[in-house]
Amino acid sequence: MKKVKTVIAAAVVAGGIGVSAYALQDDTALAEETKEIDSPAVTIEEAKDIALKKTEGGSIKEAEVDEDDGVETYEIEVHKDGKEYDLDILKESGEIVKSKEDDRDDDDSEQPSKGNISMEEAINIALNEVAGTVKEVELDKDDGVYVYEIEIDADAHEEAEVEIDAATGNVLEVDIDD
Repeated sequence: MKKVKTVIAAAVVAGGIGVSAYALQDDTALAEETKEIDSPAVTIEEAKDIALKKTEGGSIKEAEVDEDDGVETYEIEVHKDGKEYDLDILKESGEIVKSKEDDRDDDDSEQPSKGNISMEEAINIALNEVAGTVKEVELDKDDGVYVYEIEIDADAHEEAEVEIDAATGNVLEVDIDD
């Protein structure tokens, strides 16, 4: 009888170890699934690279995140050789779902002078001012000065817009909305 109890106890312990190992494996899979859901498959920087590859170069005028019917896309505007390209890229996969080409107006053909900071540098400067997630970046001309206008969903559930001088990298304005 003592032998039967020992065998049953050993089986219970072995079964418990097996169930624990399965549960641990299942929790790991769940954590990996959660991680995949929380972080986009394609970042805004990767989306800009995809757009530039599709247009075979050019300069990015605007990049923003948009959501229609629960589907998030990056809307990227590229200027090249007197043309304006508007591309929508799925945030989930990097697939280009819209590509439109138009002639640009002559007023838009002006580019900032040499020695300017890149869009990536402007984003880093803005994120040093306001922590959060970049939602939109636009290179615009205000009062004869090129500025990057960067919209950020701040970590404190606020929205912020940071304006940065495209020539110097100086922060011109930080506007935070509750």
